[in-house]
Amino acid sequence: GYEIQTDTTDVPEKTTGSVYGFKSADLRKRDRALNPPGEWNTYEIRVEGERLRVWLNGVKINDFTNTDPARSLRDGHIGLQNHDPGDVVYFKEICVHPLSRP
Repeated sequence: GYEIQTDTTDVPEKTTGSVYGFKSADLRKRDRALNPPGEWNTYEIRVEGERLRVWLNGVKINDFTNTDPARSLRDGHIGLQNHDPGDVVYFKEICVHPLSRP
């Protein structure tokens, strides 16, 4: 699978809204949508088949299509991570919804 980044301090392909190391978020849209430190931000991450889209505070900032069969988005796990003990991050109201079929 892929990681969707939540850290604005890294390089473009590894910053908030990016598909980490694969595709940067639209930085102009990200910057306009991002709330300042101390305020909550909302993410919507939608996966449909091999297409992955990211919305930050209601603004679509990334649209990525996987082409690597070894990294298929059709099944797998959802994880939240914080890999540095010095980092402080909070999550609230995490929901997973199945997409309705037409």
